Amino acid sequence: MHRDFYAAHRIDMPELFNADIPYAAIIEQMGENQTPVVFSNARRPAAQAFFKLWKQIDHVLAKF
Repeated sequence: MHRDFYAAHRIDMPELFNADIPYAAIIEQMGENQTPVVFSNARRPAAQAFFKLWKQIDHVLAKF
């Protein structure tokens, strides 16, 4: 669903971030463990996806 939205609106909404956070058990476990995945499993693809998202957000916020 999110990928479809992104594909349909990427042109008319260029402010959309393109980091895909995968569905993964370690993402779901963040709530249980109350530990961000980037601390507990930093090398996993899901954690790398969060790093990519945060980098994009940081880039946007740096403009302000």
